[in-house]
Amino acid sequence: MAKRSKAGDDVPGNVMATYAGAQKMMMELGLCLVEWEDQIERVFERDGITVTGFSVRMPAAKGLDYLMTLRGVMEGEKIVTFHSASTLAEVLRGMRNRLRNNSVRWKADAY
Repeated sequence: MAKRSKAGDDVPGNVMATYAGAQKMMMELGLCLVEWEDQIERVFERDGITVTGFSVRMPAAKGLDYLMTLRGVMEGEKIVTFHSASTLAEVLRGMRNRLRNNSVRWKADAY
Protein backbone atom coordinates (compact mmCIF):
# COMPACT_ATOMS: atom_id res chain seq x y z
CA MET A 1 0.00 0.00 0.00
CA ALA A 2 1.21 3.53 -0.75
CA LYS A 3 2.54 5.48 2.21
CA ARG A 4 1.04 8.83 3.11
CA SER A 5 2.24 11.46 5.49
CA LYS A 6 -0.31 13.18 7.71
CA ALA A 7 -0.36 16.21 5.42
CA GLY A 8 -0.62 14.01 2.29
CA ASP A 9 2.79 15.23 1.14
CA ASP A 10 4.79 13.50 -1.54
CA VAL A 11 6.92 10.97 0.35
CA PRO A 12 8.91 7.99 -0.93
CA GLY A 13 6.40 5.27 -1.70
CA ASN A 14 3.44 7.66 -2.03
CA VAL A 15 2.47 6.57 -5.53
CA MET A 16 -0.76 8.57 -5.74
CA ALA A 17 0.85 11.87 -4.73
CA THR A 18 3.73 11.25 -7.13
CA TYR A 19 1.32 10.46 -9.98
CA ALA A 20 -0.84 13.51 -9.20
CA GLY A 21 2.23 15.74 -9.17
CA ALA A 22 3.44 14.36 -12.50
CA GLN A 23 -0.01 14.75 -14.02
CA LYS A 24 -0.22 18.37 -12.85
CA MET A 25 3.24 19.12 -14.27
CA MET A 26 2.30 17.61 -17.66
CA MET A 27 -0.88 19.70 -17.81
CA GLU A 28 1.08 22.86 -16.99
CA LEU A 29 3.69 22.08 -19.67
CA GLY A 30 0.97 21.37 -22.24
CA LEU A 31 -0.64 24.72 -21.50
CA CYS A 32 2.79 26.37 -21.66
CA LEU A 33 3.31 25.03 -25.21
CA VAL A 34 -0.09 26.34 -26.34
CA GLU A 35 0.79 29.73 -24.83
CA TRP A 36 4.16 29.60 -26.64
CA GLU A 37 2.37 29.63 -29.99
CA ASP A 38 0.29 32.60 -28.88
CA GLN A 39 3.36 34.53 -27.72
CA ILE A 40 5.20 33.87 -31.00
CA GLU A 41 2.26 35.37 -32.91
CA ARG A 42 2.19 38.37 -30.56
CA VAL A 43 5.93 39.00 -31.01
CA PHE A 44 5.30 39.26 -34.75
CA GLU A 45 2.26 41.52 -34.34
CA ARG A 46 3.82 43.71 -31.62
CA ASP A 47 7.46 43.90 -32.74
CA GLY A 48 7.53 42.71 -36.35
CA ILE A 49 9.79 39.79 -35.42
CA THR A 50 9.35 36.50 -37.25
CA VAL A 51 10.50 33.69 -34.96
CA THR A 52 12.40 31.20 -37.11
CA GLY A 53 13.37 28.61 -34.52
CA PHE A 54 14.59 27.74 -31.09
CA SER A 55 16.87 25.20 -29.49
CA VAL A 56 17.62 24.05 -25.98
CA ARG A 57 21.13 23.10 -24.96
CA MET A 58 21.29 20.53 -22.20
CA PRO A 59 23.54 21.18 -19.18
CA ALA A 60 27.12 20.14 -19.95
CA ALA A 61 27.67 19.04 -16.36
CA LYS A 62 25.73 18.54 -13.14
CA GLY A 63 24.78 21.86 -11.56
CA LEU A 64 24.78 23.82 -14.83
CA ASP A 65 21.68 25.32 -16.48
CA TYR A 66 19.70 24.56 -19.62
CA LEU A 67 20.16 27.26 -22.27
CA MET A 68 17.39 28.20 -24.69
CA THR A 69 18.24 30.08 -27.87
CA LEU A 70 15.36 31.77 -29.70
CA ARG A 71 16.09 32.91 -33.26
CA GLY A 72 14.21 35.38 -35.41
CA VAL A 73 14.30 37.88 -38.25
CA MET A 74 13.37 41.55 -38.01
CA GLU A 75 13.56 43.89 -40.99
CA GLY A 76 15.66 41.34 -42.88
CA GLU A 77 18.25 41.00 -40.10
CA LYS A 78 18.82 37.82 -38.10
CA ILE A 79 18.40 38.29 -34.35
CA VAL A 80 18.70 36.05 -31.31
CA THR A 81 17.91 35.98 -27.60
CA PHE A 82 18.77 33.60 -24.77
CA HIS A 83 17.31 32.31 -21.52
CA SER A 84 18.74 29.86 -19.01
CA ALA A 85 17.20 27.91 -16.14
CA SER A 86 17.93 24.93 -13.95
CA THR A 87 15.23 22.65 -15.44
CA LEU A 88 13.84 22.03 -18.91
CA ALA A 89 10.34 22.96 -17.78
CA GLU A 90 11.58 26.21 -16.26
CA VAL A 91 13.55 27.24 -19.34
CA LEU A 92 10.38 26.83 -21.43
CA ARG A 93 8.20 28.69 -18.93
CA GLY A 94 10.80 31.39 -18.38
CA MET A 95 11.20 32.25 -22.07
CA ARG A 96 7.42 32.20 -22.50
CA ASN A 97 7.06 34.62 -19.58
CA ARG A 98 9.74 36.94 -20.96
CA LEU A 99 7.98 36.97 -24.35
CA ARG A 100 4.68 37.66 -22.60
CA ASN A 101 5.94 40.61 -20.53
CA ASN A 102 8.14 41.99 -23.34
CA SER A 103 11.38 41.69 -21.37
CA VAL A 104 13.26 39.79 -24.08
CA ARG A 105 16.43 41.54 -25.23
CA TRP A 106 17.14 40.70 -28.86
CA LYS A 107 20.58 41.16 -30.38
CA ALA A 108 22.13 40.69 -33.81
CA ASP A 109 22.83 37.03 -34.57
CA ALA A 110 26.52 36.83 -35.45
CA TYR A 111 26.24 33.19 -36.54
